[in-house]
Amino acid sequence: MNVQTIIALAEDLLTQWMDQLIELQLKDNAFKGLDGGILCPGCSRIHGRSLDAIYPFMYRAQESGDERYIDAARSLFRWSSKVSFSNGAWENDVAISRWRGITVFGTISLAEALKFHGDLLTPEEKKIWFNRLEQAANFLFENIHIDTSVINYPITAIYAFALAGELLSAPRFTKKAFELRSQCLAYFTEGNRFIFGEGHQKRTPSPKGCYPIDIGYNVEESLPALTLYGLMVNDLEILERVITTIKVHLDFMLPDGAWDNSWGSRCYKWTYWGSRTTDGSLPVLGLLSRIEPELFEPALRNLRLLSRYTKNGLLSGHHPEAGIEPCIHHTISHSKGLALFLNYQKEEWNEPPPAILFNSISDNNKLNRNLTSDAASSNLKIVNLDERPDGVVFYPENQTYIIHRAAWRSTITGYDQSFDDNKINSGNGMTLLWHKLTGPLITASLRNYMLIEPHNMQVPFEVEDRPLTPRIECYHNDTIYSTINDYAASINHIQDKESFNFKIQSRLLDALCNGPTGYDLYGLIEYLFTENAVQIIFSNNTTIDMRSFKLVLPIISAQSESYSIQDPSEITIHKKKCSVTVSTNGKIQLSDIGSNRFFNFVPGFEAIEIQIIPTNTTDKLITTIKCNG
Repeated sequence: MNVQTIIALAEDLLTQWMDQLIELQLKDNAFKGLDGGILCPGCSRIHGRSLDAIYPFMYRAQESGDERYIDAARSLFRWSSKVSFSNGAWENDVAISRWRGITVFGTISLAEALKFHGDLLTPEEKKIWFNRLEQAANFLFENIHIDTSVINYPITAIYAFALAGELLSAPRFTKKAFELRSQCLAYFTEGNRFIFGEGHQKRTPSPKGCYPIDIGYNVEESLPALTLYGLMVNDLEILERVITTIKVHLDFMLPDGAWDNSWGSRCYKWTYWGSRTTDGSLPVLGLLSRIEPELFEPALRNLRLLSRYTKNGLLSGHHPEAGIEPCIHHTISHSKGLALFLNYQKEEWNEPPPAILFNSISDNNKLNRNLTSDAASSNLKIVNLDERPDGVVFYPENQTYIIHRAAWRSTITGYDQSFDDNKINSGNGMTLLWHKLTGPLITASLRNYMLIEPHNMQVPFEVEDRPLTPRIECYHNDTIYSTINDYAASINHIQDKESFNFKIQSRLLDALCNGPTGYDLYGLIEYLFTENAVQIIFSNNTTIDMRSFKLVLPIISAQSESYSIQDPSEITIHKKKCSVTVSTNGKIQLSDIGSNRFFNFVPGFEAIEIQIIPTNTTDKLITTIKCNG
């Protein structure tokens, strides 16, 4: 394990990000409400959480000795008064969001700036900054409890209170941290230890018994905060819990370092590398690799993915070739995560917990995963993301199957939770298809791109809203009915030596999750995984003419990739390392989009929308996807 490799990459990436944020910072502006703020090129405004960049600015100032960074931090601190209130809170965005829970993140950033780099300030500045930290900590003390908002807020507050208690010599904050730390243990599922609570009704199970679980917020916000708290106070119980949990979550990491949050309760903020306004997974994976070396490789792969998604000095929430301006939220929040990793990595740990204490964590008896092949049990200790054996792993907590078959990786889910009552998730079925030669070929998106958090999501300027999720549609009585609107669909998994087969019995419903008046539209969708191909088979279980149905199959493809249609039943997309062929016993037609590509912000890909139409009334509609290297 070459730790210097990941440190050097993190340093380089953080330098790029902070230099570009300085370029976007408004300087010497006569209007105090603007001076020091950071203008977002993707949203054309200043985000209230810009304050979070104060800590990485201070880190760069210390490391480089460059006055630009300390000047940027000072200007940003002064600007933050425009989103600051007399009760100690900071606000998410003035006049857009009155949410003040984000004071947790501002508190952490300000506290870390003072803890590691406070000596860069003059005594008077230091006094002012410490006073502001105390005001923020007092606000959190009165307003953050275990049942406050979604679970990542009280969990990250554990670390915020611990910092405040140490820096301000205030035992009541230290005590509050421990109280929340003990209470948060009730928000881990039995067996697999997923953190749950990322929903408005965070303890209320769905009709299928699922709790609100979000991979993005777990690995990029809650688990990093618990890691930092555990290391700070040498809490072995918390560190053991985090290591157990992150190993399970790593089943949702792809070989290229991406996080599969295609089904999560807050998937509306899913980006391919993580989640939009979180700190990133490096503080948990990178730091704990000193205890569990197997976490180093996933940390490095995710960091390299962040580097690939950095364009013109900013971390993009979408594929860099898409041509969409990036929102600075991603850069600001993830720069804080990189700075945290770098500072703590360089710290001498007091009595670091020896790895031997954690050897029992991977004991199969402690995990509740339903392993559907003996070979899949080796996934319990992930050593090489490229060499996971063929198998299917089922997670009952979120009704999700992870499929490994030769070069294929896929996710099929029956998850029916949501952040609120909007049913933002795509419906039951395939939410991810990945191949080692192409990367992602299929991902889910939202049913409809809704600004669930308007202040934290990009407005889709000149972007037509089309879902990325594969689905069966039926146009009937002037209404489109679709399988992605059915959250009660049932999944049956059958496996033999040659293939993995999933059968999904689904209703086709309209956008309000209603069927036609007086009767139901049913269909059976099968996903068949073999070594060389993936098949999607649709059977019509109604008396409606088969030709009224179609399979809508968006295949991820950048504008730079060419495609060719050999005949009405086959299309080939030419990618860098291989060609992808989609063939069918029906008829292929492309959507009426001008460039034959459309873009979706979740998770940020362009795709060709292939529509596959049955050509007769009785046969099954069979579609085959192959990658030809």
